[in-house]
Amino acid sequence: SIPETLATNPGLQDVILYDNFLEGPIPEKMRNVVSLRRLILAGNSLLGNIPEWLGELTDLEMLMLNDNQLQGTLPRHLANLTKLTHLYVH
Repeated sequence: SIPETLATNPGLQDVILYDNFLEGPIPEKMRNVVSLRRLILAGNSLLGNIPEWLGELTDLEMLMLNDNQLQGTLPRHLANLTKLTHLYVH
């Protein structure tokens, strides 16, 4: 699973954990990492829906969630991410 201790560093800008055999949901505590610019979680076995709170990470420029087991629709709050230039969710 994604280590929840990552959420204890609100100044963290990049979380790059692709192809790490991670399982489970994206932890809600990650919403505390408000300066996050790149969240790359592709190529794991993450489960559940894409969290609505990702739309609160307004500094996010790149979001890569592809090649996981995520389901549901894209949260409409992702429209709040005006700096987002790369979105991969297939």
